[in-house]
Amino acid sequence: ITVNAFDHGVPRRKGSILVVITVEDVNDCIPKFDQNLYRASILEGRSAGAFVIKVSATDCDRAENADIKYFFNMSQANGVALLSATEGPYRIDQGNIRTTEKLDREAKHKYELKVVAQDQGKEKQLSSMTTVIIDVEDVQDSAPVFTQKVYNFSLPENVMRSPGTVKATLADEKFQGEITYTLQTRTSDFLIGTDSGELRVNDDTYKGLDRS
Repeated sequence: ITVNAFDHGVPRRKGSILVVITVEDVNDCIPKFDQNLYRASILEGRSAGAFVIKVSATDCDRAENADIKYFFNMSQANGVALLSATEGPYRIDQGNIRTTEKLDREAKHKYELKVVAQDQGKEKQLSSMTTVIIDVEDVQDSAPVFTQKVYNFSLPENVMRSPGTVKATLADEKFQGEITYTLQTRTSDFLIGTDSGELRVNDDTYKGLDRS
C-alpha cells in the first residue's frame, strides 16, 4: 500500500512511501482426508513392493504448514501417537501403501491400518487420521490334504456296495469345492467318484472278491 504524508504549508507538500505488508500463515488448518474409510484388496503371494492403495489429504494452509506426510499410527504410549512409515507387511510413502513382503491369506486375511496425515508446521504440527481396511484375496496355492493318513474300509466278499468315501480339503477356502479324485493304483474292480471321493465297485469288471 502507499502512504502519503502532507505538511501544513502553503502550498502543501507531500511525501509518499510504499509499504509492503506480508501476512504470515498460521498453522491453523488440520489436514483432511478425502475419505473417512478406505477399502482395498490384494491377491496373496504378490511380490514385495506391490501397490495396494493411495490415500490423500489436503491442508488449506500454505508452505510447510500445508506440506503433508503420511504415517501409520502404530499405538498410543502415554497419550502420544507412535508414528511409523511401516507397519507389519506394509509401508507408506507419499500416501502410497505398498507391501514389504508376500502376503499369505491362510496366515491373515484382513488388515486394518490407521493412517495419519501430518503437516510440517514449524511451531506445531497438526494431523488427522483415517482407517484403511485391506482384504487379502485367496489364490489356489496349496495342495489337497486328506482328512486321514490311512483309510481302512471293510467289504464283505461278493457284496456289491461302496466300501467307503475318502475326503480331502484345501487350505484355500475359496477353492474347497474344486477337488477331483482319481485312483493312482491300477485296479479294474473299483472306481472312485471324481467329485465325491466315494469308492465304488466296478459293475462291469467286478467278479466278486474271495478271501479264500
